[in-house]
Amino acid sequence: MAAPLAGIETTLHLLKRWRHSAAGDVLLAASFASHPRVRIGALRTLVRREDPAAHAKLIADSDGLDEESRRELIEAPEGGALRKAVQRAISSSDASLSRQACRLASEGRMLDALPAVVKAARQFSVSVAAGHAEAALLLAKELHGEIALRRRGKRGRLQSDPAFLRRAALVELGEALDQYDLHRRDELIEAFLLLTAHDSPTMLRVIHNPRHAGHEPLLNALRDSPTHAAWELVARSLEDRTAPAALLEVAAQRTDRSFVESLLTEVGSPVGIRTLDNAKKIDRFAWLAAEHREALYTMRGDAQAAALQLGAASQMPREELAGVAFDMLSHGAPEGRLAAVLALDSVPPSECAEPLLTAAADSDPHVASAAAQRLRKKKHPQAMPILLSMLESRSSTVRKAAQRALPEVNFIRYRDQYDGLSEEHRRDIGELVGKADARAAQRLRQEFAAGAVSRRLRALEMTEAMGYVDQVRSDLMRLMEDSDLGVRAEAARVLGSGRLDADTLVALDVRRDDVSAEVRKTAAESADRLRALDAAQSMIDELQQEFDP
Repeated sequence: MAAPLAGIETTLHLLKRWRHSAAGDVLLAASFASHPRVRIGALRTLVRREDPAAHAKLIADSDGLDEESRRELIEAPEGGALRKAVQRAISSSDASLSRQACRLASEGRMLDALPAVVKAARQFSVSVAAGHAEAALLLAKELHGEIALRRRGKRGRLQSDPAFLRRAALVELGEALDQYDLHRRDELIEAFLLLTAHDSPTMLRVIHNPRHAGHEPLLNALRDSPTHAAWELVARSLEDRTAPAALLEVAAQRTDRSFVESLLTEVGSPVGIRTLDNAKKIDRFAWLAAEHREALYTMRGDAQAAALQLGAASQMPREELAGVAFDMLSHGAPEGRLAAVLALDSVPPSECAEPLLTAAADSDPHVASAAAQRLRKKKHPQAMPILLSMLESRSSTVRKAAQRALPEVNFIRYRDQYDGLSEEHRRDIGELVGKADARAAQRLRQEFAAGAVSRRLRALEMTEAMGYVDQVRSDLMRLMEDSDLGVRAEAARVLGSGRLDADTLVALDVRRDDVSAEVRKTAAESADRLRALDAAQSMIDELQQEFDP
């Protein structure tokens, strides 16, 4: 058999170069031969040959090819003679030939055939167009994937630049959108959304024209489309004050996670003023309903924050918004929890108690601080106890927020009422003022510098009552040099009620040589007390180490 087969190879080579139409007929007949080598050889030769007539016949009869031969056909090289023939056949007025060619293009993922497939889908009758429309959507998805690969610096199957093919396809898909009433194929709308940009003039023109044949089909597609172009269009519509209400409703009613996450990420946080204005036109966002909230808790913090801001701007009932805020405070990221507290600004006080109680105990200082600022504004029944406990927070951010929320608890008021308070109240209120008034130390220093001895003495008493000895230690050491012996003695006594400090001991030891016996005695007692406390603490530490496992 070797010699005859070698002769076949020679014959096929000659037929490829022979331009007579009869050569195409011979190759076409041989493409259906029983011998595999003859069949495949003839088919490969015919595929590479410039012979439109033979190619058209091959495409028309392609259902008769075996699997291996059909694979040779659909894998014809991009830009080759057969691929061009497939495009011509798709555009043929012969519905049967066009259908066969369309099937080949679909099986072979012949992306260069997409414009022709779309054009045929909108020109044939509804029954014939179904297969073409399905093929168009499949090829559009493939092209979309190719474009995504190129954006990542990779190459797919397509050898040419997919951007050129995309433009050609969008011309035909735009026509299909305008002629929707003729073909009524939703696949073409979906293919359009796959390839178009969010700011496509064609799409915006149709969206803004309720009378356009493609208006409602396009909106329906946007309600379900998985394409990023559709998501981006809907997100951008929230920024457009002229956006039709129907498009805003798409943003409000879709609940699929991918769409909602893309929408919220695109909107971002803080939400822009124009977007908030549009949100006011929306009754409620469906993805904030209880059955859909769980998806929000796994999204990024800025997306969660955007969700709360949009919900607060919408017309959703305030008790529902309070529920969203409470759930977010229990499950959300810090950004989402902070946005939840801020959203309570538009919620009646009666609905804020539980969310604010949760927020006040939040581990994030910014969330807890935001709650501190709202506890009294929202008339929370436990506002004062909560704020007072916040004054003990390890976070300076939280302490400062609590201080700002307690403006009436201040040093000036304490000073003016001090003489009329009992000893117990002086200490209780003094400790509170020391925590609540951020300027307490500064105010004490002003009192220390007062000309009247009585004010300086009272300031020393207040220092001890407020527990502020360590905060103003250097000022107390200077007061031990005061011209008034009573002030010097009181300063030495008050210093002894603070913590041990080397500089304090030095200053107290210096006063042992004071001209006043009272000052010398008080300074010695304070120094001895501090040293005794230090010795006791050292003993406690040693015992602790001994008994620690």
